[in-house]
This record gives sequence, C-alpha cells and structure tokens, in this order.
Amino acid sequence: MALAATCTRDGGPRIGQFMNTTPNVADVVEIIERLGEWRQQESEEILAGQPMMSESEKQTIRDANRRRKGEELLQFWGFLTVQLWVQHSQRCNLIVSSV
Repeated sequence: MALAATCTRDGGPRIGQFMNTTPNVADVVEIIERLGEWRQQESEEILAGQPMMSESEKQTIRDANRRRKGEELLQFWGFLTVQLWVQHSQRCNLIVSSV
C-alpha cells in the first residue's frame, strides 16, 4: 500500500509507461519458465534422497517433471487472459475469461 500511495501522488515515480499488458504478459511467461526450472531441480533433489526407488521409476518422474524450455504450459485466469492467448496461445493449456 505504501508503494501504491507514492505512485499516485504528485512527484511520485512515473511508472505508468511500464504498467501495461505486454510487459505483464512477458512477466507471466518468464515466471512459468522459471517455475519449470524450479520443478526440475526440486524433483532431482527429491529423487537423490530415494535410494530404494528403481532407475526406471526415477526416470518416469524425471520425464514428468522435466523443464520444457519455451513450451511450459500455462493455466491462468484473470485480466490478462485475452492478451496471453493472443501472444502465447501455444503455451495455454487452460484459460478462463469473463470477456
């Protein structure tokens, strides 16, 4: 709230030019890419602590959790849905929009 108050008063930072749909969509796409990296790393750490699991079972889990660079899918609902679909339809698994 404090930051929001500084942005709306005279003399506050002029960040309005950076607050529009295209950069927001880019941010969402970057977040799902980083989430894919995290998912793969976490699964590797968990699998490292599973000595009783067969390599075949581990590989099945690795395959399911592998990051797919540039292909991570998004399930999203919110105000960016149409813009996300227009810019990244190949990444959209499920989108709910009230438009």
